Amino acid sequence: MCIRDRHPFKHIFIPPSSSLEDFVDNRAGVALPRGLFGAEEKLAARLEKLKKAGVTKALCSNIGAYTLARDMGFQVFGDFGLNIFNSESARQIENPILSFELTLNQAQKINADNTGLIVYGRLPLMLTRNCPVKNSIGCKECGGNGRLTDRKGAEFSVICSDYPCVEILNGVPLYMLDRMSEVKADFAHFMFTVESREAVEKIIRLYESGEKPPFEYTRGLYYRGAL
Repeated sequence: MCIRDRHPFKHIFIPPSSSLEDFVDNRAGVALPRGLFGAEEKLAARLEKLKKAGVTKALCSNIGAYTLARDMGFQVFGDFGLNIFNSESARQIENPILSFELTLNQAQKINADNTGLIVYGRLPLMLTRNCPVKNSIGCKECGGNGRLTDRKGAEFSVICSDYPCVEILNGVPLYMLDRMSEVKADFAHFMFTVESREAVEKIIRLYESGEKPPFEYTRGLYYRGAL
């Protein structure tokens, strides 16, 4: 899906397994997996191909991926997985997205260059090497649309990748698009994971209008904190 010039975003990052055409058409950077678990050489080989195709930016969720991308000459962005929680750690990382466990008040006090906050997205609840859906019904039956259901009937998406890394996402998204005046950061970060094209376009419209969403959402820890 090409979204060139039909969105408000300065930077777009897509998974390394995306086609070269998607990277080129969307002028996209690469979003590196949160867990590598020994797949560093495989990732480095893919990054080399992407670099030759003209990809210049990398969103990095762990120190290993950050160091790899930086040493290969990519412009690096620190993702939430680096757990940037104070000014000292924020100064060590280029273009850091701050931890979503900070309150808005705490985030505002971070003294570092070009810091960002997540304002929309289904936040990950767990990172695991073993897929719970694969272990129960198998990949063929799942078809890439894995779900877990808790005792109250709430559903949680299970996201797999080509790397040995599986994420379980919150059933409802973090949503701050109607409170952007309270988000004091250099840039806002949107996390699109299981959303359809239509859902992405709807979120963009809600962002532009500043409306409350017509669906269930959470403010995360931005007002109540982690403790």
